[in-house]
Amino acid sequence: MSENKKTIGGKNQEVDFDLSPQKKLKKKQRVVRINNKEDEKVPKIPLKSYTKGGITSFLIAILAYIILFCLAGYSIYKRGHAEIFAGFGMMAVWIISLVGFAIGLKSFSEGKNKFLKFSYLGTIANAFIWIGMFLMYISYI
Repeated sequence: MSENKKTIGGKNQEVDFDLSPQKKLKKKQRVVRINNKEDEKVPKIPLKSYTKGGITSFLIAILAYIILFCLAGYSIYKRGHAEIFAGFGMMAVWIISLVGFAIGLKSFSEGKNKFLKFSYLGTIANAFIWIGMFLMYISYI
């Protein structure tokens, strides 16, 4: 076997064993160029990682909409005489959407490397409940 050939896994491959100062310098320069940003950690972008607060906010918004539509259906069934049951239900929906909105806003600061799709959806859905209730209040004044 010659100096520059080495058997690896049954195959003959050429390996450069020349360790002259010029080759060492080139290798060091190459390492320096690659590792210029060694102190900065490159953030990994996860493929399917959503914020927990965003998912919670979205689920709370879905729950609030379900309760809202059930109360509207009950009011229609009673022909507008749902009385205090619908009023307390609407207050509960209002409080639930307030909690969902707060959780949704907090979820934006959960992580830099997480997807914010559910954070946006939950926060906006809860805000629509608030806007809708405000418009209903304004229309009855």
